[in-house]
Amino acid sequence: MNSFFVRETLDGIGFTTVKTYRFHTSRLSVNLIVPMTRESVTAHALIAFLLRKGCRKYPDFSSLNRHLNTLYGAVLDTDIRRYADSQIVSVTATCINSRFSLSSEDILSDLAELICDLLTEPTALFDEKEIAVEKKVLKETIESVKDDKSAYVIDRLFAAMFAGKPEGIPKYGFAQDLDAIDADVLKRQWENLLKNSRVEIVASGQAVTSRLKDVFAERLCGSHKKAAAPAFLSPREKPVFAEEASDVMQSKIAVGFTVPIAPTDPDFPALQLFNAVFGATTSSRLFLTVREKMNLCYYCSSALVSSLGVLIAYSGVEEQNRKKTVREILHQQRLLAEGTLSEEELQNARGELLTGISSVTDSLAAMENWALGQILQGTDRTPAAEAEQLKRVTVDDVTRAANRLLPHTVFSLIASEESV
Repeated sequence: MNSFFVRETLDGIGFTTVKTYRFHTSRLSVNLIVPMTRESVTAHALIAFLLRKGCRKYPDFSSLNRHLNTLYGAVLDTDIRRYADSQIVSVTATCINSRFSLSSEDILSDLAELICDLLTEPTALFDEKEIAVEKKVLKETIESVKDDKSAYVIDRLFAAMFAGKPEGIPKYGFAQDLDAIDADVLKRQWENLLKNSRVEIVASGQAVTSRLKDVFAERLCGSHKKAAAPAFLSPREKPVFAEEASDVMQSKIAVGFTVPIAPTDPDFPALQLFNAVFGATTSSRLFLTVREKMNLCYYCSSALVSSLGVLIAYSGVEEQNRKKTVREILHQQRLLAEGTLSEEELQNARGELLTGISSVTDSLAAMENWALGQILQGTDRTPAAEAEQLKRVTVDDVTRAANRLLPHTVFSLIASEESV
């Protein structure tokens, strides 16, 4: 049995318990998972923003907050997550453990009732004034991505790699679609969300009771459809290069590699170590060679996006060093595929990776994210089990994983004439 989390099914709803005694608080996460589509993505994001504004029992933000105060200052939030080609409308709540309340109230179950009220009896979804306010907030959220150029170049890379596919759609949708969304559209999308979502609930902490499970079983229904395994991108013989002029003083680079290694693949731990050796740690090739030794860039790192079968390397550079930096990033991947990794490099990277895994249990949010990630990718590894797998990875294993990577797309943000 998984000692970190336990998942069961409540009439089509996935319910996962993460048991821990380390904290004075408990956390609840309700996740409605639906396919990512251009027609629904922006409306779903707007629904997430509006859900936190009130329900029939607490019809406005003020009355909702007053009720949260009666629950010992519980905190509630809503947001959008994504996994592969799915969009996730997420409602989370945090409260003190019941044993610290005055009369041992079942606070987490009370929060479950509130979340169900917000999901099934929302008020702001039908209030044109509230809709207008949250449209403005969502538009600012969408457009703010462009202000963080390091994040924006990665968004543009994914849009280029997954052009025409759900995986290339931004999780908050499109600002230009907001004008066409009104209360009627939101009502239709909300009804579809409740009817057809895969629902995954994660309860973390000490306060999981039978009443908590009964609340969700009675008030929510989840789709019995299982999500299909994500289809990875087909590799390319040669990478495609694309660029966009932007108001940047420093050019940004994002290099996308296809890597057909799913979390269930025996080579996955080796892929994680490859990412650490390649660019995800301070002992990596991209950091020590491209940034420190060759002095080509301001930063250079890598990240594994296992749900998409993609590994990315990203960097900020002076324009005169941009092409040379791209060449060196590709060169370092080839060197690792040729078997140049040393045992010392592997041990240094492994140490940093294991330190990161050990920190998962430092917060309820991190524990919840771990459990939900395992559920979505179809695995049930604990942090300890993953650490043990990583300890068994050899230099040859990493070399084999490196050979399964192929460069797919290189996207660059370069200075426009106005910003030069």
